[in-house]
Amino acid sequence: MLPLLIRVFYTLSTNVCGSNEIFYSNHKVTSVTEVFVSPSLGLAHPVWIERFPWLYQGCTTRSVNGAVYDFGLFSGGSSTESVQENWSTLLGVTGANGIAHGHQVHGTKIYTHHTVSDGLNIFPDCDGHVTNSSGVLLSVTTADCVPIFLVDADRRAIAVLHAGWRGIASGILDCGITALREYSGSPP
Repeated sequence: MLPLLIRVFYTLSTNVCGSNEIFYSNHKVTSVTEVFVSPSLGLAHPVWIERFPWLYQGCTTRSVNGAVYDFGLFSGGSSTESVQENWSTLLGVTGANGIAHGHQVHGTKIYTHHTVSDGLNIFPDCDGHVTNSSGVLLSVTTADCVPIFLVDADRRAIAVLHAGWRGIASGILDCGITALREYSGSPP
């Protein structure tokens, strides 16, 4: 079982969450090419597979080949049974035990997860997650916002952040880097 990660890691100078250091990466991913991976519900990034073979990463979609994959997060849509089935399928495809997702509020609150309960776990007022535990699938939902993913390849720790303009202006990226460092002992 591997943690799930979806997109891109960027580095920059920070100062919002108590840090004024510049962060550099030895493992930059410069491509966001996606390929459909069957029978999963989504897309994978080949460069990530090559760079981080210990990391299960992907991106779900609302539909593939005409089939609807509604994950029903706070937006209505498909029936409860269909939504639960889609989450269960995602757990089966990834081999994860539980999913950490947040009721996103465009803020800077980040949860750290050593473990999560089996199935879907939704955390209140949450716009980011950090883990270094296998079997924990980290999830954010985006529409006009973007996902930000941070990886400490040496410590096999990851963070996923939900970043809209409010979150970015409030310092979600800075808080995510700080949370990842504090949780895993990642160096600057």
